[in-house]
Amino acid sequence: MKVRKQPTNREQAPEGVHLARGVGLYNLGHQPGFTWSGGEAEDAFKFEITYELVATKMKDDRNFWVSEEVTNTDNERGKLRQRVIAAGGNFDDLSTIIGKPLMVTLEHNAKGYPKIVNVAGVPTGLPVPELENETQIFDIYADPSQKELFLSFPEFKQNKIRNALDFNETQLSKDLL
Repeated sequence: MKVRKQPTNREQAPEGVHLARGVGLYNLGHQPGFTWSGGEAEDAFKFEITYELVATKMKDDRNFWVSEEVTNTDNERGKLRQRVIAAGGNFDDLSTIIGKPLMVTLEHNAKGYPKIVNVAGVPTGLPVPELENETQIFDIYADPSQKELFLSFPEFKQNKIRNALDFNETQLSKDLL
């Protein structure tokens, strides 16, 4: 038997185009594939990119954060490539997208959660507020591991990283024993 979880009433970022900056980059490792009603997704190396909506505030005056998973590929049709180009980043150092001004377009999915549908550069001359929060860059393969940063993540993100197909081969896995 399981304890039933109560639905969260977290405030959600509104739909529309938002000024943003990259605030987090997380290498999630080799993630397993999955099946859904529309088909099947193969296992893939994944990153999570998190954006701070620098001009969109929650009721408590904090900026919203929104995230998306992208496959680690430089394929011209891949989201990662599009995001790096939009940010004016460098493919040899993905951390160069952190802090860069962007415009993030959100729509709500069927459950009411924000979904990133586009990320674009900001027109020249348009001022974009600076980040209010510390940036985070996490690499599942880092040696020495980033155990303290990992332990600061919410449980769902820790579980996602632990479920990587190659997690047991990482220094992080050894340091968590």
